[in-house]
Amino acid sequence: MGKVRNETTYPKRIESHRIDSLAMRFVRAKFPSYWIDRDLSERDYGIDLAIEIFNQKNNSVDSETSTGLLSLIQVKGTTIPLEKRDGYYKFSNFPVRTLNYAMQFKIPFILI
Repeated sequence: MGKVRNETTYPKRIESHRIDSLAMRFVRAKFPSYWIDRDLSERDYGIDLAIEIFNQKNNSVDSETSTGLLSLIQVKGTTIPLEKRDGYYKFSNFPVRTLNYAMQFKIPFILI
């Protein structure tokens, strides 16, 4: 094994990747336990997760049952606080191409 010459020869984790990882952890932690979230292993074109909705377990049902409902999710993370205006959060740094991509799908596409 050769000697390391200096720190610049090591890979670096850039801030945007760190923020993306934190955002994904945060979002997944908010999903109910009876939902299944699936990573998409292909290159990210605007979809980070697919979720399958199951009914919540209750007293009249022995197990959680499938609903057949699916949704695609795009997660955007930021370290800048979002501005709330008229009851809505303003998020202006979102590519129009991603919205155009989302509108092609026949199932719900959720931006978080």
